[in-house]
Amino acid sequence: MAGVSVADSQTLAILPYDQGALKDVERALSEANLGATPSCQDGKTIRLAIPPLTSERRAELAKEAQAMGEEGKVAVRGVRQDAMTAIKKLKAVDKKTKKAAVSEDEAKDMEADVQAATDAAIKEIDELVKAKQAELKKV
Repeated sequence: MAGVSVADSQTLAILPYDQGALKDVERALSEANLGATPSCQDGKTIRLAIPPLTSERRAELAKEAQAMGEEGKVAVRGVRQDAMTAIKKLKAVDKKTKKAAVSEDEAKDMEADVQAATDAAIKEIDELVKAKQAELKKV
């Protein structure tokens, strides 16, 4: 739809491929509620000035980072649950062959590995969220 480039540290330059869509792109950027107002002065390029973050906006972004981290941890726990269910199916005894695909010890080892991977992923998510919150608090 458009090429986007960085004009300077606070401004994005948006050049629509179809000049007929210029007003539509400008209107869409206005309605997107980005916290920045688009302006088109030369009739070809839309400039989007990014304002500096206020303390309220920084706090809001920190909360969003926390919420995204929680969503990530829920997703990791969902994957863990799926893996544990699959392991239980592997250790179940087949009625025809009267054997399980894996032994009880192998299943316990797999479950321990899954739990360790889950714990590591959750720890990494927590560290990333803390780092992002610290970055947002810096002025």
